[in-house]
Amino acid sequence: DLVFTIDQLGEFRYDLALAATAPVSHPKLAFDCPLGDAQRQDFLFKAFKPATFKASLLRGSPRFAVPDDVVAPDPADWDGLDCKLSVAFEPDALGTTEDVLLLDGGPAGLYRVALHGTCSRPAPRGPVDLHPGKPTEIPFRNVFATPLDFAFAVDSPAFAVAVPRASIAPRASFSCAVSFNPANLPPRPPHHAHPTAKLLVSCTANDEDFCWTYYLRGILPPA
Repeated sequence: DLVFTIDQLGEFRYDLALAATAPVSHPKLAFDCPLGDAQRQDFLFKAFKPATFKASLLRGSPRFAVPDDVVAPDPADWDGLDCKLSVAFEPDALGTTEDVLLLDGGPAGLYRVALHGTCSRPAPRGPVDLHPGKPTEIPFRNVFATPLDFAFAVDSPAFAVAVPRASIAPRASFSCAVSFNPANLPPRPPHHAHPTAKLLVSCTANDEDFCWTYYLRGILPPA
């Protein structure tokens, strides 16, 4: 009941019939990252009663990843409790991917979130600093859904890769060891800048050739 009391007029009592409705609009999360990278965003929502929200993807796209559920404790007041769920986007093909995140809290409500991901060509990375005498491990990941053969090459005689080719399992990580040997540098003028090179990682997937570029920088010891 809702009651208003006014000294001069008395008491006014109202019976309230309240009903919750579904959200009138659906939020959207937009992702944009190059092939080989992953992007993560948080979806923020309000919980007005304690509940466990089950998370799922309407179309089941493997390029999006969400946790199984989000537990919302009892809110302290009528304003509700701020909750969040982390959504990851790791594409394995160029172009766009769309799906819908469903957060089902039963009596606590159902949230629908449109997911839109855009994947572009691999972006250059680095520079990676390399010191003489000790190989540097450069992490790489096969983001594709099948095992693939990758080629690793450098474009300078002063740099070398330990393994020129490797088969990497689907969605698995690999460490490419790269070494720097200043003795293999061509003659250089005094006080020249640190030598640079590129590590090129290439493969063929879905009948298309891909290449990732890592910029390398050799750190010369003090003269």
